[in-house]
Amino acid sequence: MKFKWSGSFFSGLGVRADAMGGSISTLNPGAESISSNPAALGFARGFQITFDWAPPLTINPAGIFSIEDRINETLMKTAENNSPGGVVAPGTVTDAEANTELDMRGGLKGGALLYGNPFISIGAAFHQPFRIESQVTMSGVEFLAVALDDDGKETNRIFGTVNGNSNFAMNFESSVIGVGARVLPNLALGMTYENVNGESSFESTFLPEGIISKGEDIRAFNDPRRIQYDSLYAIIKGDWEGNGHRFRWGVGYHPTRSISVDATLALPITVDMRGQFSMVHNSIRALNLDAEGSEEVFLEDLLVEDNLTKTVKRITKVPGVDLEIPGSLSLGFSARWSNYVASAVYTQYFDHLAYRLSYDQFDSLNVPVRGGQIHQGIDLGKSFRIGIGVEPLILGLGIAFAESFRTELVDFRTKTEIADRNSLFFPFFSLGGGVKIGSRFRLDYVLDLYNSSFLRFSTSYRL
Repeated sequence: MKFKWSGSFFSGLGVRADAMGGSISTLNPGAESISSNPAALGFARGFQITFDWAPPLTINPAGIFSIEDRINETLMKTAENNSPGGVVAPGTVTDAEANTELDMRGGLKGGALLYGNPFISIGAAFHQPFRIESQVTMSGVEFLAVALDDDGKETNRIFGTVNGNSNFAMNFESSVIGVGARVLPNLALGMTYENVNGESSFESTFLPEGIISKGEDIRAFNDPRRIQYDSLYAIIKGDWEGNGHRFRWGVGYHPTRSISVDATLALPITVDMRGQFSMVHNSIRALNLDAEGSEEVFLEDLLVEDNLTKTVKRITKVPGVDLEIPGSLSLGFSARWSNYVASAVYTQYFDHLAYRLSYDQFDSLNVPVRGGQIHQGIDLGKSFRIGIGVEPLILGLGIAFAESFRTELVDFRTKTEIADRNSLFFPFFSLGGGVKIGSRFRLDYVLDLYNSSFLRFSTSYRL
């Protein structure tokens, strides 16, 4: 299996705020403040320009994260969970080879421009807050499954291989305009309007080859050398595009020249993605996909009732998906003295980080056979982040709490919701900082392990 991926998840414009533990401080006003706290625009003066970029690096993380070992451990655990008594015959699960690549997708991530005077400041920016891309290629993945009766005797056997590939990409591009003003010598207000454009593409093909046997009766899939065979495949194609928008407000108050108290309010946003998406596949009719508990997974009567392996064609269409990004209320405190800086931010999220979609399934004659709705994601709760250090090297730490959820409406009549919501928490860790080069130029960096573009830089210039 070959696996390549790259991604950046809800990263802001510029890296100075991320380097300070997700700071919303207005002590360091600049063009990138349009992404963290627009009130900082009110404290800025003159022309400023910022560019955010990442180096073009591709690494092989297999040896670092022991990905091959993890794949084999997962395969063995899956085999144990699905075998009688949790006993796996020696040699059943053999070594898997996984060639992995982590692509930082270097290049420009965004930029911002600011002009400020004693009365008002105006800023504009573009950046890429979210991106994920993956490529998966599988070949020669063998599988063997055996069903046993109450006496432990073999009733059905499936043997086969899986070959296929899958490509997936989703990108968000954000454009922002903002305004800030100082209403008192030590108090500023700011507001931004953000427009988010999203696009997503899917393309995958999987062609398993298999043989089902019951005693001497054998059925084959995708093997034209045999007289009795049927087609088994899955093909996915799709392209979605859409956009959404939201407002963000900010306040910054400076009790002294070295301390700030800040607050931001960001409304939730829904990116309405629409376009073509279809999955054409053949289901094995002999498999009881709705089996629960001790019910039979294989329907033996269908398995050998005639000279076909009994696959049925299904076409699933999804006209679009709504991507929900939560809103947030953040309160922050920051201070600087000599060459030291410190920042603390508490955030309360509201609404979901989730997707919502409707689907319809048709048979080979284009007759509807099933439909439904799915709403799945996580409810972010609270987060707390801090940053402390000296300007060239700042340590950022934090944690966020959340709960996952899934709701499915099947056939638009029966509502089934997973009752056991799982509690989650996400730790934050970063190293970053910045240095001034002359009186006009500044270089900032941040190392954040939660994105494939884990090393990012910002260059700021005061005209």
